[in-house]
Amino acid sequence: MRVNIAYSADIEDVPREVCKLIQALSINHEGLIDRAVLSLEEDNVDSAIENIDKVRQEMYQVDQRLADCSAILQGYIKTKYTPPPNTSEMQDTLEGIEQQLEDMGAEIENDPTS
Repeated sequence: MRVNIAYSADIEDVPREVCKLIQALSINHEGLIDRAVLSLEEDNVDSAIENIDKVRQEMYQVDQRLADCSAILQGYIKTKYTPPPNTSEMQDTLEGIEQQLEDMGAEIENDPTS
């Protein structure tokens, strides 16, 4: 079962942290591929199947880690390069909502059926 692990880092440290995640990948499938080929050359199909399966499992783990790194870096770019929201527009929207709530409250108070 895969789980997400989260920790915080300064925005400027994100590329360095992703680099550490990539460097931590253990990729030794080349030796397993060589062993699978050698096993087939020696007519040891069971051993070849076992080595091929190990390569596939490693490649899956690498793919998952790289997908995580890609998602982290996409979030980094979005966060770093998206301009901060226009607070005056947000203030106008908030004031509009407050006015609508006040109007609705007044309507409820003046409603003879309530």
